[in-house]
Amino acid sequence: MARKQDQKQIKFSDWSNNKRIYYELSNFPVFTVDSEKEGLLRIWDGFREGWVIKNDFILIADAPEFFSDIYKADPNQTWALYRRAVAWDKKGELDNAIMDYTTYLGKNPKDTRAYLNRGHAWFCKKEYDKALSDFNEAIRLDPNEAIAYGNRGNVWRGKKEYDKASPIILK
Repeated sequence: MARKQDQKQIKFSDWSNNKRIYYELSNFPVFTVDSEKEGLLRIWDGFREGWVIKNDFILIADAPEFFSDIYKADPNQTWALYRRAVAWDKKGELDNAIMDYTTYLGKNPKDTRAYLNRGHAWFCKKEYDKALSDFNEAIRLDPNEAIAYGNRGNVWRGKKEYDKASPIILK
């Protein structure tokens, strides 16, 4: 499956102060689709919302195949492997997600967000020691990564080691 449009060209719009404003998309964010009509999707990414042309987006159901095609065509496109892992994760196929995150991390060992995502997948599978290892690596790579500390606390809570789950104050 070929990409329909270069990510730098994809924009979505909304209204602000009675003026239409456009936002460029970057880094292939994951969007929630709120509604659909006449070939358009109303999307939200946690920060912005607006209407986009449906054909400019890949839905989660189609994403693993879409990103597989890109990665198979050029294994140097590791971003596609990462996005496929995210798609598997969103579909609840955690074993596939973990496998792709692991392959991705073999090629990008300093990507904190990949450790966070794989750690979360391990956590969802109740593989607490593996999750803890990933969150610790994320903290080692970026000691200011607050999400890693919170996730690590959740692992300790899952392991019922409550004394280790207390929050850490960052300086």
